[in-house]
Amino acid sequence: TMLLCHFTSSRLLAQNVCVENGTLLFIETFDSYNDGLNSSSPIYATTPLSSGMTTYTFVKQYPSPGLIDPGVYALYKGGGTGWPVTKFHDDHTYPNDITKGRMLATNGKSTPDLVYKQDITDLCSGTELYFSFWMRGDNGLVYWKIYSGTSSTLLATFGPISNPGNTAWKFYGYDFTLPAGETSIRFEIWNDDTSFGGNDLAYDDIAVHLCTNKVNVTANGSSNTNVFINRNNKNVNFEGSYVNDAKFGTTLTSYWLYSTTGDITSLTDWTVVDTKSPASYHNSSTLNHNVSLATSEPGYYRLVIGNGSSILTNKCRAASDVFHVQELPDNIITDGSECLVEFKKIDFGIKQKWSSASNTAHYMAGALVGDLDNDGIAEVVTYNPD
Repeated sequence: TMLLCHFTSSRLLAQNVCVENGTLLFIETFDSYNDGLNSSSPIYATTPLSSGMTTYTFVKQYPSPGLIDPGVYALYKGGGTGWPVTKFHDDHTYPNDITKGRMLATNGKSTPDLVYKQDITDLCSGTELYFSFWMRGDNGLVYWKIYSGTSSTLLATFGPISNPGNTAWKFYGYDFTLPAGETSIRFEIWNDDTSFGGNDLAYDDIAVHLCTNKVNVTANGSSNTNVFINRNNKNVNFEGSYVNDAKFGTTLTSYWLYSTTGDITSLTDWTVVDTKSPASYHNSSTLNHNVSLATSEPGYYRLVIGNGSSILTNKCRAASDVFHVQELPDNIITDGSECLVEFKKIDFGIKQKWSSASNTAHYMAGALVGDLDNDGIAEVVTYNPD
């Protein structure tokens, strides 16, 4: 057998208690554009952001047309050559790995530009939100603006952020409480710098969190969010716990949810797997909700907790990380901590045995087995390690 271990990326997002413990409502890593997690995908994405998300002009390469031109952006992995992309060596989501992930790399111009915008819906007024992103580059005057999702009234402005010569990724975040009567917002990131000296900025891991206590979950005793099953063993034991801080009251309901997409921005993509009936939990008491799935389906699972069944139709709730259950092929088995690949026996069709009488080899010689001359018959070749 051969040992294969599965590793997950650390996104290095935890710079604030809301980010570390809260409920993730939205995150943009830019990794999905042109299969950015595939090491063989191009350095520059060829698919732009959706129309209206930015006022920058999309480019696909460097240098011409490229990031040297004012008022442009690229969805970029890192590792390119030439100015200014050398400032953006690797994306933030997968640091030190220029083969994975993407960032939004921009070059400002003489007028303010909308860098990025996004809508967040199905919220509850009075809830505390935390907006954050990572940025690197030269100069800029960056603002984060929050608008009402219904009236487009400007609700808050954070900034300006100036980033003189900071080529390392730096975290920025802002607290915001949704005013009475507001249940949706639109956030916009703007760069109002109108200079040509610098004004080259990259953005990554743009996120919105709901400030809640952490929903702790394990699957088969592990906090690894990648869970593996196979055809002969589809059992998954989920265990979840939540310390009530009374943010959603003292009568709580919890649901284990399942999705085929894992889209945390959608409510309709998720269906109920298991329910815990409403019960009283005083401040600082712990709600536990475990579920054992003997025949789990591949897909995405998470635990949500709040006040009543309305949490299935709004985002006024605490939610766990999303756990991805994946079914392995039959020749792969896992014990929960590692993956073992079982190789089938292969008949190389070798017709002659080694004869020590007529052949000699170095006592430290190695051996190669394979069809080395493409004649359909496998050969054994020894080689001297010297």
